[in-house]
Amino acid sequence: FFNTRNILTLGIGRIWESIEATRYDDKMKYHTDYAFVQYEWQPLEKLNVLTGARFDKHSAYGSQLSPKLSLQYDVTAWLAVRASAGVGFKASDFRQLYLNFTNSTVGYSVLGSRVVSDEITKLQQEGQIDQILAEPSTFGDINAESSVAYNLGVMLKADKLPSLSINVFRNDVKDLIDTKAVARKVNGQYVYSYYNISKVFTEGIEMETAYQLTRNINLAVGYQLLIAKDKEEVKNIRDGKVYARNPETNITYRVSPDDYGGLFNRSKHMLNAKIFYNDLQHGWNATARFIYRGRYGFADANSSTVLDDDREYVNGYATCNLSVAKSFGDIFRMQVGCDNVFDYKDPVYIPMLPGRRLWASLSLTLSKKNNPN
Repeated sequence: FFNTRNILTLGIGRIWESIEATRYDDKMKYHTDYAFVQYEWQPLEKLNVLTGARFDKHSAYGSQLSPKLSLQYDVTAWLAVRASAGVGFKASDFRQLYLNFTNSTVGYSVLGSRVVSDEITKLQQEGQIDQILAEPSTFGDINAESSVAYNLGVMLKADKLPSLSINVFRNDVKDLIDTKAVARKVNGQYVYSYYNISKVFTEGIEMETAYQLTRNINLAVGYQLLIAKDKEEVKNIRDGKVYARNPETNITYRVSPDDYGGLFNRSKHMLNAKIFYNDLQHGWNATARFIYRGRYGFADANSSTVLDDDREYVNGYATCNLSVAKSFGDIFRMQVGCDNVFDYKDPVYIPMLPGRRLWASLSLTLSKKNNPN
């Protein structure tokens, strides 16, 4: 820390990771050494510059240097422009490599990439597999994920008017760690696992607006448009190398660029709306959150290996979560809520969404807050 216009932050550390559980065959251990530096500079009254870098040395995935740079310029008191670029790094975790989990209630399974081949063989021998959707032997070690990200955005915030934030982004990812369905069980549920996609890009736009309707009520609405595609598949489709088979007629046809829907499990459209009520005087607050997820690809159905058929999509859906809380001084806080109010269910394609869920919590704070007076 030099002064208010020049701030330097340094840090080093080590992260130890180990796990021993019934879901894993053996005790696993990793460690990561890291160091980072960040310099915040304000050369002009309206310009802020933030630059930095992080160095990671992972016991299994080697070393990675991740620099970043961001700028913000306040054009006026109500308009700001932001831009950033940076490199990211993410190593796989134990769950993605060694997990062996089956939901006993719903029946779906999630297997780590290093165990999926052997476990699928066991399930086949037990007569639990109805159809193989991806060749299990192609799974195995997962490479660390690295990316380069670019963002450009504007923020408008004027008195008594809704605030508006717009951000355009592009990410180029190498060895993206992703999930997909490997097989369908005889119970209709699926077996999922993790794998790398060699070269991917994601790009789109994010928008959010917020408005204080009254003294106690705030509204916020957000939207995201996302395009996410495999670069190699885009090239192969453009070159006429990707074919699909009509399951009804068994006729093979060439997949066109317009057919390609991008990566599986990515919604092109996402929308959310939030209403916040906060009454500090009487200790009440409440929230209502509405989330819409547009349709997204689930699994290959026509042997093309890419998302290109309407039958391969999960329908879009909306959920609503409500909560109400009451505070009694600085000691007690009681909260009740309901997630997925509309009780939306899709047990085949979205087994992790269990339907309507009621919950309640009570918190007790024993320590008193410091009073500067």
